[in-house]
Amino acid sequence: LSKDIGERNDLAEQMPAKVQMLSKRLDEYLAKVNAGMPSPNEKFDPNAIVQHTPPGTSGRGNREARIAERKQELETLEAAVKEGDFEKIAPLLDAMAESLDSGSSGGSDRRSKFIESRLQDVAELQAALKKKDIKLMNEALAKIKDRSRGGRRSRTRGGDKADDSKEKSKPENAESR
Repeated sequence: LSKDIGERNDLAEQMPAKVQMLSKRLDEYLAKVNAGMPSPNEKFDPNAIVQHTPPGTSGRGNREARIAERKQELETLEAAVKEGDFEKIAPLLDAMAESLDSGSSGGSDRRSKFIESRLQDVAELQAALKKKDIKLMNEALAKIKDRSRGGRRSRTRGGDKADDSKEKSKPENAESR
């Protein structure tokens, strides 16, 4: 998968035993859960989804898709950095910056700040790439991954004084009101 991230090469002819084994496993699973094989929806129109999603809005599904895409981008980038493959790293960073730039119009202030911070991350990685400094790239990736794992919790636990003061001013229980 790391060599064909877009899964553009069909390996079925090269790996018939794997195809047979996976087909058998799928058939067994579908029988176990009493499900059938999905079939194409001839009425599906991929453009219909775009027409019904107003610009600057996003449903939960779009958010989850962006998160999954971002995670995949980071994993691919991390693998390229690990291999020291600078020719692969540059286009990955360019694509990340482009996708962030295209998503920066519209949306909430919170989303804009998020995109701005991600663009700074990409700029930091690009600067490390110019220096061909794998150590700096790994440090930047570790920072991104740490922030991704911690999410909001790491920001509020870090001593956000506004949040701490709100917590202290809240009554201990309903009787103290």
